[in-house]
Amino acid sequence: MSIKKRILSLVMATALALPCAASAVSAEGIDEKSIVSADINKVFSVITGTKYEDALKKLPSTVTLKLKDASTAVSETLHTAKFEKSDWTLFDPSAVTFADGKIKINKQSTKVKALTGGEYENFILEVTLRGTAASPDNNFGVILRASNVTDANADSYQGYYVGIGRYGSKNALTVGYGSNAWKLIKTVDMDYKPNTDYKLKVLMYENTLAVWVDGKLLYQSEHTLFDKGRVGLRTYKQLFECSSFVVRTPSSAELTECGITATRETEAKIVGWSCPDYDPQKPGTYTLKGKIENTDYEVSAVMTVSDPFKITEDVSSVPYTDVKVDGGFFREYVKQMICVVVPTAIKNVEGAKGGIPNIINAAKKNRGESHGAFAGAFYVDSDVHKVLESMCMALDIDPMGDAEIINAQKKIAAKLEEWIPYFVDAQEENGYFDTYYTLNTAEVKYSNVDKHELYCMGHFIEAAIAHYEYTDGKDTRLFDVAIKCADHIAATFGNENGQRKQIAGHQEIEYALLRLARLCAEEGGEYAEKAGVYAELGAFFLDVRGDYEGRTVAGDMSQYRQDHAKVANQLSAVGHAVRAQYMYAAMAELASVDADYEAKYDKALTALWKDVTNTKQYVTGGVGQKKSNEGFDVSYQLDNLTSYCETCAGIANMMWNRAMSKVYEGSAYADMIETDIYNTVLGCVNFDGNKFYYQNRTATMSGMDRNAWYGTACCPPNLTRTILSIGGYIYNQTSDSVIVNQYITNEADITLENASVKLDMVSNMPWEGDGSITVGVSGDASFSLKLRVPVWTDKAEVKVNGTAVEAKADASGYITLSRLWKNGDKIEFDFSMPVLFEETSAQVKANVGYTSLRRGPIVYCAESADNDFNVFFAYIDREAEAKLVHTDNLDGKADPYGVKDMYTIKLKGYTDDLAGNREIEWTFIPFYARQNREIGAMTVYVQKAHIEREFSEYATPSASYVNSTDSEYNLFDGSGDTSKRWTAWKSSEILPSTWVRYDFDGEVELEGCKIWWYKDNGSNGGIKLPESFEIYYKNDAGTFVKVSHDDKYEASHANGFITYTFDKVRTSAIKINMVASNGATGIVEWKLMGNAVKEDAPVTEPVTEPVTEPVTEPVTEPVTEPVTEPVTEPVTEPVTEVTAPATNETEPATEDTAPVTDVPEEPKASSKVPLLAGIAAAVAALGTAVAVILKKRKK
Repeated sequence: MSIKKRILSLVMATALALPCAASAVSAEGIDEKSIVSADINKVFSVITGTKYEDALKKLPSTVTLKLKDASTAVSETLHTAKFEKSDWTLFDPSAVTFADGKIKINKQSTKVKALTGGEYENFILEVTLRGTAASPDNNFGVILRASNVTDANADSYQGYYVGIGRYGSKNALTVGYGSNAWKLIKTVDMDYKPNTDYKLKVLMYENTLAVWVDGKLLYQSEHTLFDKGRVGLRTYKQLFECSSFVVRTPSSAELTECGITATRETEAKIVGWSCPDYDPQKPGTYTLKGKIENTDYEVSAVMTVSDPFKITEDVSSVPYTDVKVDGGFFREYVKQMICVVVPTAIKNVEGAKGGIPNIINAAKKNRGESHGAFAGAFYVDSDVHKVLESMCMALDIDPMGDAEIINAQKKIAAKLEEWIPYFVDAQEENGYFDTYYTLNTAEVKYSNVDKHELYCMGHFIEAAIAHYEYTDGKDTRLFDVAIKCADHIAATFGNENGQRKQIAGHQEIEYALLRLARLCAEEGGEYAEKAGVYAELGAFFLDVRGDYEGRTVAGDMSQYRQDHAKVANQLSAVGHAVRAQYMYAAMAELASVDADYEAKYDKALTALWKDVTNTKQYVTGGVGQKKSNEGFDVSYQLDNLTSYCETCAGIANMMWNRAMSKVYEGSAYADMIETDIYNTVLGCVNFDGNKFYYQNRTATMSGMDRNAWYGTACCPPNLTRTILSIGGYIYNQTSDSVIVNQYITNEADITLENASVKLDMVSNMPWEGDGSITVGVSGDASFSLKLRVPVWTDKAEVKVNGTAVEAKADASGYITLSRLWKNGDKIEFDFSMPVLFEETSAQVKANVGYTSLRRGPIVYCAESADNDFNVFFAYIDREAEAKLVHTDNLDGKADPYGVKDMYTIKLKGYTDDLAGNREIEWTFIPFYARQNREIGAMTVYVQKAHIEREFSEYATPSASYVNSTDSEYNLFDGSGDTSKRWTAWKSSEILPSTWVRYDFDGEVELEGCKIWWYKDNGSNGGIKLPESFEIYYKNDAGTFVKVSHDDKYEASHANGFITYTFDKVRTSAIKINMVASNGATGIVEWKLMGNAVKEDAPVTEPVTEPVTEPVTEPVTEPVTEPVTEPVTEPVTEPVTEVTAPATNETEPATEDTAPVTDVPEEPKASSKVPLLAGIAAAVAALGTAVAVILKKRKK
């Protein structure tokens, strides 16, 4: 069956959104000649078949009139600045003095800004300025409508700037704006002389910005970025003084000079709407006419009649609301989510900076009540919305008589009822919903795409959908807020005149709008009329990326935001991994319901999926290799010790794969979901349900604990909503088939075209591959049941009613059972679960010589809690038998939810450390269970055999401080890549002394080392060579003492290794203590010169005096708090004007702009190799896995 083309319609009325008066008035007495405009701000749409009288009811009964305003004939002074410190807010006050009736900037600075007066919207600013530098090389002037002003740099504000002096190579009037980065609008040549008074006059009236210098109008244009704010002075390293500063209202004459008609607003009634040509059966656009009451002034509105939005997908996912996870492995986790994790999340978001206080304060503000200020990260609304969504999902779970669940649900329900009124009132009257901007009135809405407004609104829409579904549509309080919010977004964004053509920043709204469109279409009635609008809006936010016509590209981080190319032309994954995969999921969702978009996105979706799955994804399902951008690195760059793998990125990967499974044939999408959920995603939470991982490293030498919560707490509530809705990942369906994707114990109700089916599945996954499905039908029903054959099995057995049937997977990876089903028919399945080695492509340099272990869906790891040897310096015996060991409680402590019951693996091996080889027994535990007993070494990949190493690689590195985008593990990675380094760069300060250290399991003899220093000329001092340094070793008493050496140590250059020798020492630890110059310290590589201690070769310690160290001992693991915004590396060269932050990374070369034919098959980053005999068939089948996946569904 082909996917039918679906009609999407976006109905637009007239353009500009204007504020409305409190109530409508009669227009009687209004001179029609005084009416400037009557603008209607509304999206109108009806579906075919809507009666004429019902269509008219959609139209407004009032309109905002703009009338000529005669009250501006005379200017009124609003503020005259006093030239004394008390009248100004100063940024870098050390550069400012007040004397001789002037404010003087007497020191070169990049931070000087001085504000005075209050907030102004429509005004004239008149100042007298004099440049006091004999030969200016930059400019100085005024800032207007300014907000968020800080002393970080010259452009750390949001607002307009007008200056005089020098710009580039010429004297000019300069017009631009700051948005935490400098943006030039226009330069106008002018005759500028130092030590000369210039009278600068700037008009800001609605969207008009006009500038006069000495009475001459030099610049005028329209700008919509900032609508109100403060006024003040600003400079960039230029000395100047200001002797007058006056803010006043503009006069009529000044407005007339600029061609502006002064207006005031009032609201009037509309009567007599009509449209003689209206045809309810004919889709199209109609213009309707009405009149202002008691006048002949005509107003118009546009209405579009369209066919209703229809879901015509061939394949859909059975929603979690129709699937009850009623037993087995995941039922225990569902219970833990309800009883522990959701309550933990509620407690955290109710904290001072957790987000709920902002919802309450925004509601109070909108009610006109006393309220507090915004607190927390600007995107914290999104964390609250995900908790809200999780609460609704938790209440939608059948407690099945469990008293603990029932009690927890009562508490959650009570809290939900407490919160809902605040959520309703936190929304602004026009539908806008973001508490950061509601509570920060100086901020300009939608002026900064990285402030996450639409991301937050998208998460609220998803939460409202969950609440609507939980109440079966009986309680629409939150859903009404979501509809109003979506209507506001639809009126604000789009390609029509007066709308914003702008990307959404962090993706999420696209996916949420498509979900909302689906629900509206299913609900019918008035909601159905909106479905097409929301679907089209979701498509707009996808397609506007990379489309720069008519919009300004935000900053210089387009790859980070996936705004570097049109989405249909993006063929390799770059940038932030969560943003990207939320976008890919939305693309696939849209393709699944629309034939045009299926064709449009086909090349991109297939290429992106292959790029991520084959070259940028860890064996655990982890996605997003790099910490610096929380995202993608180049292909095959899958380092383990520095892996990032955000939990949200794993969840986004699940969402994307589920959407892909509705567009393309193939079981590999379900295979990947299975890997994600059982490993990376489930491992986010500890056994007790109260600590969480943000990042999911595949290896750590010193251990990495989970956190109780985060300032950026996106991952914990994303985990809860995913586990609570896990039933939505189990089945897909077509009109006449049910597709079993996951083997999770459940009971499902599925409606096919000709049958209502109940499936009762019992599964022993993930520990055993067997289970059963019982079919329930009211009468005999003919349909197909498709069972996924997991990629990890080498043998599948299926029985129907006790009789074995052919269990051979087809090309798509499924066993199809087509028959006339009777009530009570039972399918039994059994998939063998051999222990497998999983080896990456040889192109993954970090894993050459290493392997990982998997059994079934579970990836295993080895950690120090079970293994009394260094897991990084030992190898396994691949010929030995792997022994499965069942434990009903891994840590032996209380286990109220049964989450500690699991299988471990025992395997013979040998040490491969400096002390030589000895036989050992490895213990491997599920990766999701890691770091629950002790915080210590852990690794997924282990050696297959002996490996020759650089001597330094046997050490465990640590450092006093690690920049969040660097790693101490880079000290010995041998890459020679200066972008992979250790640094102590800290944005807020220069650390005066730092250290790096190597620890060994045993003793070593050392007589020198080689250091490759790192330096740049970045911000805040950048990274520079140390002023001085010394090398220390640990003696027998456990004290660090300085090594003995002849020549003075100097860090003379950063162009490669410098060798430093010292008298031979025997030790188990060595460190470098560094004293900073005027910048941070950094090292690319640190290699040691020495060898392991041999028992028959005693070494005499050199006699040295213990030296008191200048640095205290360990600050441990690098910062675990997530990177919330793109992390900025120190800038390499000083710049004249500060630009948008850069990530200081080299993005992978992409094919995004080049024509692409067939995307070549890449070696899979996780090809399976059997550990036990007898699974050659499974391995052989893997060679065609990717090709099978990308085979389009037969139409």
